[in-house]
Amino acid sequence: MHSTPVQPSVLPPSAEGKSQAKAENGSEEGTEFWPPFAGLKLKITDTILVVFTAGLFFATYALWLATRALVRGSDKTAARQLRPYVVLKPFVHKPEVNFITDRVQSWSFRCVWHNVGSTPTKHMITRVGLLRKYSSQPLDFEADVADKVPGSPGRLFLGPGNEAASEKFAVSADEMVLVLLDETQIYLWGCVDYNDTFHKTPRHRTEFLAKIVVVGDPQLKDCEIGYQLCGPFNGIDDECYGRPKPYDAKALS
Repeated sequence: MHSTPVQPSVLPPSAEGKSQAKAENGSEEGTEFWPPFAGLKLKITDTILVVFTAGLFFATYALWLATRALVRGSDKTAARQLRPYVVLKPFVHKPEVNFITDRVQSWSFRCVWHNVGSTPTKHMITRVGLLRKYSSQPLDFEADVADKVPGSPGRLFLGPGNEAASEKFAVSADEMVLVLLDETQIYLWGCVDYNDTFHKTPRHRTEFLAKIVVVGDPQLKDCEIGYQLCGPFNGIDDECYGRPKPYDAKALS
């Protein structure tokens, strides 16, 4: 019994090329994709590109946050260094003399505000007054000063390095004699509230309370007068006992 020899099949050139291309594509797909994960087939190059882009985004965002914090910090530093600082200069007192008798009739007192900062003030309101107490009723800070406002408000503007005096307060020579004899106590007190020109900064405050001290005869022009700071009502900004009053233009009109 004779067997029929098997003839080898020869594929046409086009079919052979397709088979080879399919094999090559399958090999490429095996190297271009990650192993399947949760039914997803992720391409390696696309995944790396997405991860790189996301990393670049977060790095850029972190850089933006750091830059914003740096800018805000520099703004606060500039505000602290350049803002106006209103301080109290030494008090000014002057004898009012009767030219006929050449005796002092009264003494006038003023306080002087000085802007030692580098920028002007804004919405500056001053309040200055005299406080009189008998020695038999000494000063009670909580009752006489705390939560109270000296004098009537006045509006001022101070440029860098400028200064301005308050209104004048007169005390008779006879009353100054009572101060000398420690029968009466007279206090100069006041405060100034103001804004700076920077954006969204808090209102500022400077306050003082000083007792008038008489040394010598107050009816003579060469009488020595001094001042003694009293109580916690002396300071600037956070050191102040009171808080700055809100600016109200209508209350000043």
